[in-house]
Amino acid sequence: MRNQIKLDRVRTSRQQKELWAIEYQKAQDSAEHHDKLLWQVTGLFWAGNSVLLGLMLKSATEDDFQVILMLISAISIIMLYNLNKIAQLFGKIRRQKYDRCKQIEIDLHFFQHRNFPDRYRKGRQTKLYLLTNYLFMTIWASILLNDISKIMPSCCSKTICYLMKFVICCIFC
Repeated sequence: MRNQIKLDRVRTSRQQKELWAIEYQKAQDSAEHHDKLLWQVTGLFWAGNSVLLGLMLKSATEDDFQVILMLISAISIIMLYNLNKIAQLFGKIRRQKYDRCKQIEIDLHFFQHRNFPDRYRKGRQTKLYLLTNYLFMTIWASILLNDISKIMPSCCSKTICYLMKFVICCIFC
């Protein structure tokens, strides 16, 4: 009877380790999936914004398209804002999955995610990512405000200047 209990513990321990290994693999796969998906979506957004900016600069002198250009600018700002929110959500999911991997690594004596070099500062890539999005948003905001000033020339330039400062403060602060 005693040997049977000992064997059951060994089996349970092996079964538990196998389950942890499966959970570990699923968590890592999910984290990698969310990371790849984020960069694919970001690549499409940034490429689209670059193309639209090129078109905007090409047609900036044509007065017939000012309203359309304003709408494109506003929509681009909204899309980039939403991209930031998507990036934050996917980042939380990715961190949660990698944290689970680290917990399982402790139990299974793995070291893949726990021995990551310290030279990679936490949050550095996120800051650069957000900075790029904010720069795009600032460019679109300046185009939008410039188009507004063309449509409503009676608005004084001080108002536009204050609006631009407000937009830049909202984005970077």
